[in-house]
Amino acid sequence: MENKDSIFINEYKEQIMNGLRLSKPDIDEDELSRQVDVIIDERLESPDAIFSNDYKQKEGKFKLLDLLDNFMKKGDILTGFGVFYKQHDETNNLITSMLDYLLSERNDAKQRMFEAKKDGNEELAKALDRLQGSVLKLLANSYYGASGMPTSQFYNNRVAASVTYTGVQIITHSMLSFERFLSNNIKLNNVSEMLQFMTDVIIDSEFIISEIIREDSFIDEDELLVYLEGMVKDTEGFEEVRNLVSLLNQEQRNVIYYKNQIYKFLDACDMAMNCLSNVVGTEFLDAGDANEEISTNLDLLWDLLEEFVYHDHSIYDRYERAIKDKRESILTVDTDSNFIYMNPFYEFISERFEVEDTKEDTISVVNIGVYFLTHFIEASLKRLTENCNLSEEKQPIINMKNEYLYEKFMSTENKKQYVGRLLSREGVMLDPPITDMKGLSIKKSNVSKRVEEVLTKVIEDEILGSDDISLSRVLKEFKAFEAEVNESLAKGEMTFTTPFKVNPSSNYAFPDRMAQLRGTIIHNELFPNDPIAPPEKINLLKLNAGNPEDLKDLLENGHEEEYKILMKEVFHLDENGIKPFPGEPSFDVSRFGFTTIAFPKNVDNIPEWIRPYIAVNEIVGDNIRHGLIILKSLGFKELKLTDQKTYYSNIIDF
Repeated sequence: MENKDSIFINEYKEQIMNGLRLSKPDIDEDELSRQVDVIIDERLESPDAIFSNDYKQKEGKFKLLDLLDNFMKKGDILTGFGVFYKQHDETNNLITSMLDYLLSERNDAKQRMFEAKKDGNEELAKALDRLQGSVLKLLANSYYGASGMPTSQFYNNRVAASVTYTGVQIITHSMLSFERFLSNNIKLNNVSEMLQFMTDVIIDSEFIISEIIREDSFIDEDELLVYLEGMVKDTEGFEEVRNLVSLLNQEQRNVIYYKNQIYKFLDACDMAMNCLSNVVGTEFLDAGDANEEISTNLDLLWDLLEEFVYHDHSIYDRYERAIKDKRESILTVDTDSNFIYMNPFYEFISERFEVEDTKEDTISVVNIGVYFLTHFIEASLKRLTENCNLSEEKQPIINMKNEYLYEKFMSTENKKQYVGRLLSREGVMLDPPITDMKGLSIKKSNVSKRVEEVLTKVIEDEILGSDDISLSRVLKEFKAFEAEVNESLAKGEMTFTTPFKVNPSSNYAFPDRMAQLRGTIIHNELFPNDPIAPPEKINLLKLNAGNPEDLKDLLENGHEEEYKILMKEVFHLDENGIKPFPGEPSFDVSRFGFTTIAFPKNVDNIPEWIRPYIAVNEIVGDNIRHGLIILKSLGFKELKLTDQKTYYSNIIDF
């Protein structure tokens, strides 16, 4: 194929020509075109690419340029991991039909759930919530797992990989798009990207911004240069930007400056501020249910923002930026969610308009921003899906919606671990607000209920429920919690033992490594009249008698029978301290010693003779450790005692 026949080359050339027309206005168009052709011919490389069809078990070599051209003819859909799919209307696909059905049924169940809640039918609402969340959602999501499982009929590892990486593409694209739109927080890597950005903004512009903003907000050459220099990471060759700026007219300077600068544009545009003035103060508790007056004003506001603020171009290095770049607008990212920091928008509105200090007014103001952000992310994801060749009919499937509004939110350094004070969910105001926790270990089944109670109270009272978080008070709560654990263990209470479920030994590949199983066997030898019969829920207690010598006090304190049992069944020693048999090779607990014991759930107290051997410090550390993520989020430094053990300190990281 000749270069002049390539769709990719022609689009690439037109992109280059657009920039040259701006920066080299004195050079003849034909001469520019000829020079660009020469450069392309000299530098173009089109290596071989291997294209594999998993279903037909065929593989072929193609030139990369040919693959690009075929893709740009609106051919196959491109997804993550470089996996292509046929267009939906080209072939029948059982999997697509199955997923469409499940997701459609789930959406229907969710809608019926919300209707039941509004009607006060809580029992029906709970049943529908279980149906949509625990059944239909689980079934739809399970296909992804099945596609990556070799024993499944749905197995295709490339399909599984494409799902994973497409999800990464969508969520990182969304995150960086919000960052750029709300915070102008995506700096360009170099001067070449800056020149391309300036060219794209000018070429994309359809309306005259100078007729929209006030004249006192027009941007001169020096202002624009200062702004642009601050928006590029590597300023080598910035003289090229200076040269281009010197050739721009007033309109071009304005349209470049206000792109991605939402708050500066709003302040400069009386029409936009009038739209806001018409809706601020109006009750607007559900961003998805705007009345005619609100929607008319906010639709016009979005039209202005879409034309003059939104930059309709994808960020190519999104994965690296998502990992390394500092964020200003996105608090945290979940599998399919971006948590947006809306306080700057609320502060912007409250500084310019009169806003009542009520939850209703706060939600109403935030929902103004949510309304146009919903339009924004719809447009942004449409750009992404168009770039991937997804048909217009299927593009709306990839979307994001406003779901939760938090009054306060605490993120952590760990993925998918956060907590917030929830004001509303999908337009339904929660009164009183509720605490929403995701991923924190205090919610897990093997954590004491008392640990959950104490740490939840710290979160609700001292962090989410406090207008001024006192680090000293938080630290005092942890010290008091530590003292409570110590006191409880000294009394022989089961409160801070570890809840577990023990299964039969045949369920474990290495049964002797399972503390809950070792503890169960030891308990049954010591207390044969109250045996634990797996599978059963238990409380597990850590002990520190790893050697026979640690237990000699039992003889002095009248517990000769317990001593003999432990010597024989745990350490495999006879009465003379000799090890006549090694124990079963597959289950030798002697190497662990008497370091754990299990108790049935109906046992309220630890036997007195066991209490001296309780691993108090280790148990205190285990229980406190569930709250370390909270302290770290507040800036407390964690002390690493060993490779496996950490502890909190009163040192603050700044």
